[in-house]
Amino acid sequence: THRVDPRRVAHVNELMHVWDTNLRVANVYYERATASLSVAVNQARMDGTTQTPASERLQDSENDGTGLLGQKLMLELWHARDDIKELEVLLDQLHSMFEIEREIIQRIDNFDAEHSSAMDEYRHVRKLADQVNELATRPSLAAISCVMETRERLGTLGDRFWNRLHRVLANFIMRVCRAAPTRKDGTTWIAYERIFTAAMDLEHVEVQADSVFSSSWCDTILDALSFESLRCFAAALLDPPGKNTSRFDLDLVQYSMDLLAEWGDIPKLQQTCRNLVTVRFDFEAEEFYFPRVFQTLTDGLARILETTKEFVQFHHLRFSAGETTTDETDCSRLQTLSNTLKASMERVWEQCEKVIVQCLDEYLSFTSKRELFASKEGGEVEDSVWIQDLSGLECVLDCTEAFLNRRSWFLEGRNTGEKTPLVALVESMAESIIFQRLSTICHAHLRAVHVEAMTTTGRSLSKDNWILSEFCSAEVDRNDSNTKDFVHRALEIHFVDYENRFSNSREESGLRSPSHSKLSSPAPEQTSPALDACLDCLLPGDPDEVLRVAPRTLATGVLGWVSRLIFVAEKLPLVATDIGGVVKNLFDLYLATVLRMCTGSIKNEKLLVGQERASPLAATFDDGRRSPLTTNRPSSPSIFGGYRRRQKNPRPQITFPPLREVDICAPLLKDEAAVLTLRRFSERARDSLHGIVNLDRVDAWLTDPEVDGNMDTDEMICSFARVFEKRVSAAWSCITLACIGETASRLVSSRIEQMHGSVMKASLEELGSYTEAVAQATPTLVDVLMLFASAKAIGGRDVVSRIMTVGSVWEEHKFHEHPNDYVDQLCERCSLVWGFVAASGKLSQGVMKQCWEKIEHAGYLCLLEGFARVPFCSTEGRALMTLDLASYSAGINSQTLSERLEKHDLPFEAPSPSHGNGMRMVDTYVKVFYYPKEEVPKWILENFRDYKMAQAMALVAAANASESVSEEQLQRELNEVKELYSDAEGCIK
Repeated sequence: THRVDPRRVAHVNELMHVWDTNLRVANVYYERATASLSVAVNQARMDGTTQTPASERLQDSENDGTGLLGQKLMLELWHARDDIKELEVLLDQLHSMFEIEREIIQRIDNFDAEHSSAMDEYRHVRKLADQVNELATRPSLAAISCVMETRERLGTLGDRFWNRLHRVLANFIMRVCRAAPTRKDGTTWIAYERIFTAAMDLEHVEVQADSVFSSSWCDTILDALSFESLRCFAAALLDPPGKNTSRFDLDLVQYSMDLLAEWGDIPKLQQTCRNLVTVRFDFEAEEFYFPRVFQTLTDGLARILETTKEFVQFHHLRFSAGETTTDETDCSRLQTLSNTLKASMERVWEQCEKVIVQCLDEYLSFTSKRELFASKEGGEVEDSVWIQDLSGLECVLDCTEAFLNRRSWFLEGRNTGEKTPLVALVESMAESIIFQRLSTICHAHLRAVHVEAMTTTGRSLSKDNWILSEFCSAEVDRNDSNTKDFVHRALEIHFVDYENRFSNSREESGLRSPSHSKLSSPAPEQTSPALDACLDCLLPGDPDEVLRVAPRTLATGVLGWVSRLIFVAEKLPLVATDIGGVVKNLFDLYLATVLRMCTGSIKNEKLLVGQERASPLAATFDDGRRSPLTTNRPSSPSIFGGYRRRQKNPRPQITFPPLREVDICAPLLKDEAAVLTLRRFSERARDSLHGIVNLDRVDAWLTDPEVDGNMDTDEMICSFARVFEKRVSAAWSCITLACIGETASRLVSSRIEQMHGSVMKASLEELGSYTEAVAQATPTLVDVLMLFASAKAIGGRDVVSRIMTVGSVWEEHKFHEHPNDYVDQLCERCSLVWGFVAASGKLSQGVMKQCWEKIEHAGYLCLLEGFARVPFCSTEGRALMTLDLASYSAGINSQTLSERLEKHDLPFEAPSPSHGNGMRMVDTYVKVFYYPKEEVPKWILENFRDYKMAQAMALVAAANASESVSEEQLQRELNEVKELYSDAEGCIK
């Protein structure tokens, strides 16, 4: 824009002042000269009649300026008077020209297309400009230097008006973009019609190239739209929807005044945006303005897109109409402008995306300032902030989906009315920065849920009493609580509660409801066969019995976190694929904790899942020593109070691995198919939790009670029974966990398919595979842990030790009529352990039946392990083992068990003994000791999968102890047994 130089104006005013002064002086001289001339003429006439002295005439001539000199002076002033009159006319012309120029500038600067007389105003300006040009080109003014400058300024008036039209255009765009759709009518674009008509007419005068005109006009439109898009962000920050009460009201008022400024001051607008971001996203982070700001922003950007589309349509229609009504020049310009605007639509879209990305980036800088969860008394989780955050992010994704669905309409002109789901948009716009930022925000939310879920669950696990409690007692219908879909109904109850809370949160925040329809709940499906049989035992058989299927951590903690994660996957499809990883971590934490807590150490855990094997026995010859079982102990009574002289013993020295309960119930090769699944699952779980959870701290959570010598036997057994009950509860809770995982996988898959289509369902295959693996591994986990817990509850190591301490009795060559004392003690302890657990009433009838079967089987395994650790035994000793086995079997039948329970005031119906494979295994093993030496390897080859390697090696050592064999031969046969087991394990792996 050209402005009048103030210094030149001052110079012109100074010249005019000098000319005015000179004119006044000349007028004074002229009046005096006229008077003097009149006196002189009158004096000459008088000289002809009256004689005057010369001295007087000289004095009069000096006083009145008469005479020749005065006449000469008067004539010069007379000619100057004409010049001064011409100068006066010239000054009047200059003054008129300057006044017109000032009026033109004022009218240009005040031009507004909103008024109906705008075109008349434009034509009047053009008329005034023509008048100024006519004055400036007159010959009388052509030589004046200030007029030359005026002519130069007049040459820039067209640019000044052109710039004014651009500014009016920018202000018009701002008004249109900010106007609500209901405020727009047919007269809205009349103002633009006036602006554009003036621009076209002005271009005719200025004669600019078509490309210059189109480029300049389009640049102004794009600059105004870009400025308005950034202002939309500031306006959204300033006035988000919902109830807004802020302690920064004074600052916000000032910012609102800044936003009322006219178009063009981009640095100031950017600074205002930064200040508002700090207030809303930092100082007021607890209010969570982000979704409200984002919703308002996308609405404003949508209006900008609509405005741009209207501009393009306006010029397209103007060009179409101009093809028949305007001249060739106008038609060419209209076509060029229409094409340029249409080609610039991509830039408008990119600018809108840029502002959205700026909003997302600003929010990302402050996401860590919000804590989504808090702890309440009793260990419960306060998740109201999480509800607000998730509902807000759902609104953000919904707004993004609605905005991006405008792309095809805006750039391609398609308006099919069909919405493309967000997931499909992500696939088609994989490189979009918007989705990258949204993915980062959603993953930050998921990460917060993940961390809190793991932290809260770990804390709850450490404080849990590990007693099966009532499952969702306040929510699940008691009359229908024994059906196998109890998890499905519990999750549905959580979903209904969350939906209500989500709706309330959106309403309080002023957010729109999501565009998707209400989801329908799928019908419960049948559980997998692997879990179905376990549920038959876990669920109570009596309809009036309380549904006790999970400890507190699982019933209120894990179930709640799983339902939250399902909601996260449903509301934030950008992270649905990663939900499986969080569920895996959460389930791994629970299962690995239960496994480690029940086994007591990493060593026991690896042995129980078959990851490691117990050490084999060792057999060596030492001619100077006897078997450790008979060393320093005579095999017959002493003679004359002394000992017989020790003789060399050709039998080998057998060394067994250390005695532990875990060795008693270590898995057999016949069970490797099931144990292999559990082993792989446990190894993967430990690896996934490495660096996250220190499982070594779990070792001491559930230990056996310390036995005091002064403790009553019943009290001691009762304390072991309490620990056994907790281990059983923890083990069976894994079945409930598997049901939760299986049901959750089906529910989330169904809900996401309804909301986001089948494409998104495929992303949950990892979760489905994992929950299936859990369903396959947990039944084996329950069996392994229950057997190990039973072995510890009945004191398996003590039983084996007592069998070994029978000592020389096993080698005596006499028949025994009564079993050893340890048998009755074992039967008594098995009965009381089961009785005390049954008396608590915290386990279902099916689980109690399983407990008795495992206790019974653990007793048989203790006998087997103890008999295997007696390698040197007489035939009568083997018969005593058979008697002990039969006595144990008789001591745990229903009648005997009932008598023992009644004796201790535990009048519960005793379960029927199953015996199963336990008795057969022990009986067969004892009989093998009678086999000829050459038959033992054959039997081992056929039955080694039913026994542990140390037990098979004990048979080989015992068979060779009856004959004189070399150490080399014995070692060779023992190595053959090792290779047999090693080859079998290698095939399984």
